Amino acid sequence: MNKNNLIKLFDVSTRKKRREAAVTVAAILKNIQWAEAEYRDRIPDNMQGGDAYVAADEAVDAIDDAIWAVLCIFD
Repeated sequence: MNKNNLIKLFDVSTRKKRREAAVTVAAILKNIQWAEAEYRDRIPDNMQGGDAYVAADEAVDAIDDAIWAVLCIFD
């Protein structure tokens, strides 16, 4: 996705609009995080040490960090 496509997704012409876009991005990330956590939590107990579980768990943590970073941009 190039810069022109991103501009079409969000009007970022003012600081207030950029802040609103950041909040929207954080909400989208939260939805992705929730879905990944649901996936992880549905992995059977006997497979929770496996690669899929570990990858999902790491993804949930990484998305949490990303959400925090996005929300701190305008603090």
